[in-house]
Amino acid sequence: MRTAGAPAGGKKMYWGHMIKKSTGIAMLLAMLSIAAVLPAEAGFFSSRFDDFKELVQAGRTEDAAALYAQELAYFTGLKGDKRQYIDEVLGQRDRLYGDRLNEARGRLAQADAVQGQMLRWKRLKQELPDARAALASAAKLSARGTLTNEAMGALSADVDRIARSLQAEAPQALLDYGLFTEPSFKEQYPVAVQWGEFRTLPAAFEEQLAKASAVRLAAFKKVYGDSLIPAQRLEAKLGEYYAAARVAESGARSYIAKLLIRERLAKEGWTQAGMPGKGVLLAAWPAPASEVSSYRVAPPTTIGYQSLDARQTPDAFIASGGARNYELVVFVQPARIQMERAESNQRQVASQYQSGTRRVANPAYALAQRELASAQSDLADIRRAAANASTDSSSTLGILSAVVGAASEAAAESKLRSAQSRLASTPQLIEEPVLSAYSYAAKTVTVKQWVPSRYAIYDAGTGKVVTGTINRSFAKTFNVADALRPDDPNRALILKSAQTSADVDAWVKGEISEKYDDIWAAILADYKKKSLGI
Repeated sequence: MRTAGAPAGGKKMYWGHMIKKSTGIAMLLAMLSIAAVLPAEAGFFSSRFDDFKELVQAGRTEDAAALYAQELAYFTGLKGDKRQYIDEVLGQRDRLYGDRLNEARGRLAQADAVQGQMLRWKRLKQELPDARAALASAAKLSARGTLTNEAMGALSADVDRIARSLQAEAPQALLDYGLFTEPSFKEQYPVAVQWGEFRTLPAAFEEQLAKASAVRLAAFKKVYGDSLIPAQRLEAKLGEYYAAARVAESGARSYIAKLLIRERLAKEGWTQAGMPGKGVLLAAWPAPASEVSSYRVAPPTTIGYQSLDARQTPDAFIASGGARNYELVVFVQPARIQMERAESNQRQVASQYQSGTRRVANPAYALAQRELASAQSDLADIRRAAANASTDSSSTLGILSAVVGAASEAAAESKLRSAQSRLASTPQLIEEPVLSAYSYAAKTVTVKQWVPSRYAIYDAGTGKVVTGTINRSFAKTFNVADALRPDDPNRALILKSAQTSADVDAWVKGEISEKYDDIWAAILADYKKKSLGI
């Protein structure tokens, strides 16, 4: 009998054929396994070197370098001709980029060595960006070589050194070039200066600003308003210089005319240009004593201040030279405090007060009596139930009934004792207040105090004197409750939203205090109206 599928030669021939076939498959699998662990340079199932070579031959050297960097483990393992080819390609590329970077470095050195400030700036303004572009381009290269890296380091160091040198030279360079020269220093200088790195600028810098015309100062702000000016906090100084220049150019003599110019400039964004207290002295006589309130005024903080003797006159003060250093001198003489008091909405408000006490039955005592009666009844019911229960104390049911009955009786007895104690400690009668009706007077009181203050303003620019009077007013409204009895149970609640006549008197006799800054603001507003005819 033949085995199905066996060759005609019998079992021996069949198994020999199968052995040979199995051996071939095993050898193929072994070859695949060996190929998987063979060194990369063997070239089995790999075309990476061929890809590299094709890219180079196609002129795509950078793509070849990128492939090299991506498959670094493969390419570093190459030997022989392949290794030599890779090294030659990458070496030529390294020399090429190294030479380019060194050329950029040479041009930068030549630009830095140029004689003449403007020519040097012009060359550096061109070569510094080119050098930075060369560095940025080289930084993106894949598989950079030693020559390229060394040239990058040297060029980067030169760029940093020259940039630092230009940064350090900037303040003096700007002065030499001119703060207002056109085209501006900012446009001509090779680097963007970090002005915030300088703690101070040369004194000549401020001198040039102080002497400049309004047109030049405006041009300076336009160029450096987002760099040098905020970095050096020059906004206030520049505003003062600009306002002074505009005032000088206007030919204005009176303080008000100058002030209006400054206020307009302040609205246009010139910081500190509209300082109304600049060059102002307030000279004040003390307020006379008053039988009503005392009036105290604190010295101003925004303008100059001089306390005057009661015998001093404005003419004498000016003649003595006291006004010499001021554009405006304001003489202020507060008068005696005036007062006005008005009462309205007078009415009688019904309320109650405690006129005595009386003894009445204590409702808590009646409750305690009811609780005692209930406790007595509960105990009697429990005892009757126990007497009527089964007398068979030998049975289980009898024993349980006896235990439950005893527990219930003990609880009822405890409740009875508590009720007896509560009744004994509760008084039968208690005292309660007797409230009687009465009414108190209520009204609205408005108190107004004012201090008339005469002023005389001497304008040094025109020599004119303007006089006027201002009133400083202080008012308060009180909701008054009078004749409010101390034994009114609602007294505290009423006084939360009302005051007494004593509170009104205390406020009237209290000290009135304010600041001369506020008085100066009121005088200035009145002075403007008089000066401008409005």
